[in-house]
Amino acid sequence: MKEEINKGQKRLFICFLVVMLFLIVLEARLVYIQILKREDFEEMASQQYKHQVKLFPRRGLIRDRHMKPLALNVPTVSVVAYSNLIPDKRSHAAALSGLLGSSENEILKILNKGESFSFIERQVDYQIGKKIAALRLNGIDLFQEQNREYPQGRLASQLIGFIGVEGKGLSGLELSCESILGGKPGRAILQRTASGNIDPFERPEYPIEPAKDGSDLVLTIDYFYQDIAEKALHRAVVENNANSGNIIIMNPKTGQILAMANEPNFNPNDATNFHPSTWRNRAITDQFEPGSTFKTVILGGILNEHIKSVDDVVYCEHGRYHLMNETLHDTAPYGDLTLRDVFVKSSNIGMAKTALQTEKNILYKYARDFGFGMKTGVELHGEIEGTLKTIDKWSGFTPAAISYGHEIAVTALQMCNMFAVIANDGLLTRPTIIRQVRKDDQILWENKKPKVIRRVLHEETVEIMKELLCQAVENGTGKKAAITGIGICGKTGTARMVKESGAGYHVDKHIASFGGFFPKADPKVCIFIAINHPRKSYYGGDVAAPVFRRIANQIIDYEGMNYFDFNKLTVKKRVPNFIGLEREIAVHIAKAEKLPITIHGNGSIVVAQSPKYNQYYDQQYPVTLSTVRENDGIMPNVRGLPVRSAVSVLKAHDIHAVVEGSGKVYAQEPKPGSEISRSDPVLIKCKSGINVNELAMF
Repeated sequence: MKEEINKGQKRLFICFLVVMLFLIVLEARLVYIQILKREDFEEMASQQYKHQVKLFPRRGLIRDRHMKPLALNVPTVSVVAYSNLIPDKRSHAAALSGLLGSSENEILKILNKGESFSFIERQVDYQIGKKIAALRLNGIDLFQEQNREYPQGRLASQLIGFIGVEGKGLSGLELSCESILGGKPGRAILQRTASGNIDPFERPEYPIEPAKDGSDLVLTIDYFYQDIAEKALHRAVVENNANSGNIIIMNPKTGQILAMANEPNFNPNDATNFHPSTWRNRAITDQFEPGSTFKTVILGGILNEHIKSVDDVVYCEHGRYHLMNETLHDTAPYGDLTLRDVFVKSSNIGMAKTALQTEKNILYKYARDFGFGMKTGVELHGEIEGTLKTIDKWSGFTPAAISYGHEIAVTALQMCNMFAVIANDGLLTRPTIIRQVRKDDQILWENKKPKVIRRVLHEETVEIMKELLCQAVENGTGKKAAITGIGICGKTGTARMVKESGAGYHVDKHIASFGGFFPKADPKVCIFIAINHPRKSYYGGDVAAPVFRRIANQIIDYEGMNYFDFNKLTVKKRVPNFIGLEREIAVHIAKAEKLPITIHGNGSIVVAQSPKYNQYYDQQYPVTLSTVRENDGIMPNVRGLPVRSAVSVLKAHDIHAVVEGSGKVYAQEPKPGSEISRSDPVLIKCKSGINVNELAMF
């Protein structure tokens, strides 16, 4: 009996020990969870119901000097998935595939990865996003984002650049001005419910940090100058069966770049489908030997130092001259030439002999003073310095070679800036591409004054060089750039292309160039043109000079003769087409044409004009432009208008247009004068397919 009691007590004691041990373990576990690992488990719990969202800033816009849009933002959404909250992944994949255009299996593969968060598709059209939101799929969320759109397509593509999927600039101004355009992201803490829905947190310890929007860039680029330059360059490359080319147009007094064109170019709306070489802004990233255009630098320096005068005579060896195991050639067998004619006729032999009689340090000094061998400082990514060897690396032949633009490598922008020095009374100015930085209607920064770097030439030397450059066009190698009655100053250049290995020159590959400015008396426009490897004629006077004349004529037509103070008789003119233009653009064109106008209304788009397009006008009476949104609820007449103008007019009336074809409008539904509801789209019929979204940006 006693033994049984002892056994019972032992069992009871063992049970007690087991229970106590369990309690000790449990208590230790609670201490571990609640004290030692408290923060870790709170974080785990927090992650289950908290969700941090990145708030994307509005990227700054890019506009030309007249506020015409070059880079815009279009609202988009990204579709994301929280796979662990999706009970039926296949049904979700099926529902989404019908809207996104991706296959059900592609979406299912993403959902089955088991990741807590994953992107299904980025930058989806905003209207499709609304349809996905209406499905209310558990575990599927939408993030608002912005897609970058370039409404002018290929225009100034290398200059503007483009952005990547992550919204960061990858080239051009989009890259170099990322800190201005990009803004700063914000964040918000959202609450995830058990059903997978996302709701805003309303607790003070989780405040929303709003995103800081980027600022807008207003460029010095003029849309019309850029368009003129790109069309002229494309034509020159095609007509001469050339590889590529550059054109830069600059205001020589301010250093403001009005156009920077490269060929070939690309469409930044679809950049990845173009070869990366087309993204490069060759005007600042590619170097070449300038040829005879560089004679302007050497002769300018020699005259400025009073080493020679333009009347000094040089014997030009009848077109063939042996010098240090090299043979120099001229295009004609010249004998004695004054230094003036050496420049006008572009004698390599005459310039080489003159340079060899000049100290090396003077030749080097003026090459540096004109800005060669260093970056111009323009606000663009990827600019190179070019190549200007220091004097200790010069050979005995270098002074001769550099006198006609060999043994030195330059960029197109450096060359344009060199001609601008002479047009700007001998002052070297830093080129600029940014006119303003704005946020909404507030100007945060403005480029008000030209940045003068140094004086290169005395004013009396400048006047001599202007006269020589003018004679080079009127009587020398640049005759095909001449415009009757207008003082065009310029110089041709022809140089062999250096081999890719850097050892020697291609026998059959050349760069044809022409640089200059006008009008001679008061230069307002400076242009440099380079055409690479033209396969017909390769002389600058045959290939590049005609392009200069073509561009200059179009600029004169655009700006009006009075802008250049040319003394010409007033001629009877026809009324331009203002319908569909933005108000500011219409005002600018009217000023350029010296056309008196009266504008009625406060609208942003011109919807009517009198007299009509192409009719003659009497300068005693103003042309009347109307921006009033007249006859609300009545369908306006847009027949006969170009499709862009038609869409702009309808937009001004708050009417959404559906376009069939392109070209001019030949039919519209409803008919003009019909009563319409603003919520109902109208159909305008043209001739071929067109992107309506691009049109709506104007």
